[in-house]
Amino acid sequence: MADQRDGTPRPPVVTGSHGRVALRNAGFLLIQRGGLIAAGFLFATVVPRLMGPELYGRYSLVLSLTTLFVASSALGFTEVVGRHVPGLRAKPDPSDLRRLFGNLITLRLASSALAACAYLAITILWLRELDPVALGAAAGAVLARGLSQCVFSFFLGMNQAARWGAAELMTRWLLLVFVIPGFMLGGFRGACVGLLLTELAVAAVGLWWNRGHLSWGWLRLDLGYVTPYLRFGAGFFGGTLLSIAFHGSGEVLVRAISRDYAQVSYFGLANGVFLTAVAAMQQLSMAFAAPLVTLHERGEGETLGHGVRRLVSWLTSGSMMIVFGVLLLGMDLVPPILGPFYAPVATNLIPMTLMLLVVSLSSTAGVVVLTHDRPGVALVGAGIRLLAFGALAPWLIGRWASLGACVAMLLASTLHAAYLGWQVRAAISRALRAWVTTVGLGALFLPLLLLRGAGPVNAALYVVFLGGYFGVLMRARIITGDDIRGAWTAVTQAGRRPGAGDDRA
Repeated sequence: MADQRDGTPRPPVVTGSHGRVALRNAGFLLIQRGGLIAAGFLFATVVPRLMGPELYGRYSLVLSLTTLFVASSALGFTEVVGRHVPGLRAKPDPSDLRRLFGNLITLRLASSALAACAYLAITILWLRELDPVALGAAAGAVLARGLSQCVFSFFLGMNQAARWGAAELMTRWLLLVFVIPGFMLGGFRGACVGLLLTELAVAAVGLWWNRGHLSWGWLRLDLGYVTPYLRFGAGFFGGTLLSIAFHGSGEVLVRAISRDYAQVSYFGLANGVFLTAVAAMQQLSMAFAAPLVTLHERGEGETLGHGVRRLVSWLTSGSMMIVFGVLLLGMDLVPPILGPFYAPVATNLIPMTLMLLVVSLSSTAGVVVLTHDRPGVALVGAGIRLLAFGALAPWLIGRWASLGACVAMLLASTLHAAYLGWQVRAAISRALRAWVTTVGLGALFLPLLLLRGAGPVNAALYVVFLGGYFGVLMRARIITGDDIRGAWTAVTQAGRRPGAGDDRA
């Protein structure tokens, strides 16, 4: 395997069977979405109602801060593993693979420990009204989640994206298992201890699944060996860090400006729905990253463009269905599910789900950025989004509280998608046209909003929208019969164990 000029090993060309495995893993990821939606629904119907707006706002703030500090310790390992582990894994001698894993885990443990200490110090000094023991448990969760993210990222490099995505699925369900009893037994402190137990359990599963590639004897740090890999991941790490800061800073700003924990909870619930959908987009996109890399390295630009078009078409059409679901049914469903005191969440969901439309484009463009080895574009794009949010959010939050934060996120995400799309426009020209058409066809159904009425009427309107929208997408050939058969194959092939058989290709 030839080295690049910077000393980083060059990723190998992947064979066709790799694409078949990626398709099967994508099917598993689609199935996992159902489990995530179910867990999210149960969490939203039980935990906010159980805690109440004020206390849930505190828990939501603590949780979002853990996400920010975990991101600060990531170091771009997911991209490093996704690009370079397949080549090491193909070698008969597994020593290089184990050496890389040992170095990455050692580094991640060290960076996560620093992040946990910083989390504890900052939150104790800033959030003086919160229980220090609870904050200590949340700091422990930062350390545990950093370790679990590292070990689960190994599955992405081993072409087992379904296991990589399983970490999020387990986290969502285990939060129900530990946080609800923890809160009932120990209040806010018990809920934070439940968060810690959740992260420890997920990390334990990841270590067990990777036991064949891990050993305490391999945990060492060789900076000369690992530096080229870190150099490759640095740009992507910077972009990821800025992205997490963007997604996780909303609760912080709402609390700092409005000083109302109820508003923090209104924003946190809407943001949680948004992040669940975004995670699905990113995981599905990354599941197809390896085949797209192969097409790019082979110079098959036409096939690559067609694949990117199909990806953005499915992501955007799915997002449009979520948008109309919120527009037509949000006011009918949110108060009964969350409780009448959470009614403002229904309004907050409108800009948050509209944001999914632009994220459909930016997520697809982000995969193209990765396949073309342009981490600088990802870094600058994430910086533009964060700066735009920082400039807009204080004024909009001061005017509209939690809704203002949601609108600021929508505007900043639109700038981010526009920048990424412009930077890789030559590679995604077909996808850009498909995105514009898909959004435009959805806008044709906006007059249905004028017919809104009672709950059953709104449900019927949504069914009309789904049938009509799918029909016009087929008519415009945005979605074709081949696309549907491909999606069906992804789901039916998920009946096989992910990573089995030809996953080493």
